[in-house]
Amino acid sequence: MKKDLMLGLKLKKIRLEKGYTLAQVGEKMKVDLVTIHKYENGKIPISDARLIQLAKIYDISMEELLLETLVREKIEKEEMLNNLIEEIKQFGAKDVLALYRMVQTLKKRTNKRKAIIS
Repeated sequence: MKKDLMLGLKLKKIRLEKGYTLAQVGEKMKVDLVTIHKYENGKIPISDARLIQLAKIYDISMEELLLETLVREKIEKEEMLNNLIEEIKQFGAKDVLALYRMVQTLKKRTNKRKAIIS
């Protein structure tokens, strides 16, 4: 599931549990209710500043707000890796070698980007 949607669904659940309407949350955040609706449906990403604002409105910690999303992301990543490993097991030796070389090339590019940013 898409990260923005997972977080949005969590935000909606909390809003409803706290008894707020979209309009009430929008008013507290000084945005229109359509924006809150879009956050909750994963249509637009929510900034860190807005997440902090929502955590204060809902009187919850950022950890509580984000923990479930981060755990799900980790689980999905592990599932994708396990699926990829199963697919690779079916490759021939030449294909595995080609894939290995591609990974090494990507790794070098990533390291170069990190060096440029640093």
